[in-house]
Amino acid sequence: MNRTKIISILTLLFGVLLVGRWFYYIDQYSVNLLFWDQWDFYKPLFEDASVWGQFNYQHGPHRQGIGMWLTAIVAHLSDWNTRAETFTIGALILCATLLSVQLKDKLFGKIKSTDIALLLIGLAPTQYALFSATPNVSHGSMPFLLIVLYGLAWTVKGDLKYLWVSALNFLLIYTGFGIFAGFITPVLFILEIARDKTRVSTKWIIWLFFGLSLFSLGLFFSDYTPNKHGAQVLEQSIGFKDYLAFIFQSISNYWSFKAINGFTYFLGGVSFLGLLFLVFQSLLKLWKNPTDDKYRIIFIMASFTLLFLVGAAAARVSGGIATSKASRYAIYLSPGFIACYFYIQAKAKNRWMPLLFCGLLLLPTLNVRQAEREMERMSRNKLKWKEVYLQTQNIEQANAESNFRVLPKKKEDQLKKRLEFLKKNRLNLYNTP
Repeated sequence: MNRTKIISILTLLFGVLLVGRWFYYIDQYSVNLLFWDQWDFYKPLFEDASVWGQFNYQHGPHRQGIGMWLTAIVAHLSDWNTRAETFTIGALILCATLLSVQLKDKLFGKIKSTDIALLLIGLAPTQYALFSATPNVSHGSMPFLLIVLYGLAWTVKGDLKYLWVSALNFLLIYTGFGIFAGFITPVLFILEIARDKTRVSTKWIIWLFFGLSLFSLGLFFSDYTPNKHGAQVLEQSIGFKDYLAFIFQSISNYWSFKAINGFTYFLGGVSFLGLLFLVFQSLLKLWKNPTDDKYRIIFIMASFTLLFLVGAAAARVSGGIATSKASRYAIYLSPGFIACYFYIQAKAKNRWMPLLFCGLLLLPTLNVRQAEREMERMSRNKLKWKEVYLQTQNIEQANAESNFRVLPKKKEDQLKKRLEFLKKNRLNLYNTP
């Protein structure tokens, strides 16, 4: 057996281990109990909203979109078992990760052992809150899957790609923080209109879909309620350096460095400059050749993450630098790291640069002790609260004995009504085997 085949087998085994660990974490630390924001974004299900009402429902700064439809289906099939939802989230992220491998294959040729980098990115344990804290299909997993599908849509040959791009753009705009794709699509259409000299007679097709992309974005904001966090920022004296600090720390958190110090700011700052470089470099390439799929995908992925980081800083900086370490935001950085890997593939003349990048990605993959402690703590608290409440049917006693809350105190009246609904219909915590 030659060395190449041995490396391929070892890479495959390592990939299987990553997938196994991913679902082990989900099985070990997810609890069948609605928690925190879930009591709010399940509102369309509590109130039996229409199909459009589910899709259009706004939770915080984003809408639930197609993720709410999948949540509703899983809830219906499982009697609102949130463990079933967490496994759905895990499967969506795995699917997106495997599709990113297919995307790399379409752009750069055959799959290589260094493509394990894409599994290291997609299945990074720093995303643990997606299933251990407040599972939400619309927040993280579905937008990640959609942005990869969106990238694949741009590689379709012929004018049919514009239909796929427009459909996925619409779903992204309405699903979680996929909204940021809505600002990327018009730019790509404009680049083709302005710079593609090969199809002068059929540019009306691109103009048509360009208009559709603007309409989709406008429709999203037609009955939009502004986010309260944005108002808090305006009321405070927050400087430019505070926004930068938030962004830098968010990226360091993805690398699994949660301490707030000079090193994490430096690491986040270098990574942020790398993202900026990717966006401008890919734009320059697209200006010369707007149909270059490689640099179009790099631009999509890098600018999506960049826009998310800027948006998150603008909305959340008022909560303090600690809010930048929220695990549920880590998945929105994954497209940026995918862009980095694709750029390395486009430029590397040998395998050493991809190998070095894989080595760096082992940091968040192997440095998991803190993430495991957080998952264990959250799981233990949820189980304790659930146990006490099922025994006593008393929210205050469950809060006291578990030293934990599943919803803020000011919303306890809402929680009582929701729990009564679940009990009456034998759903969620009342339907645990």
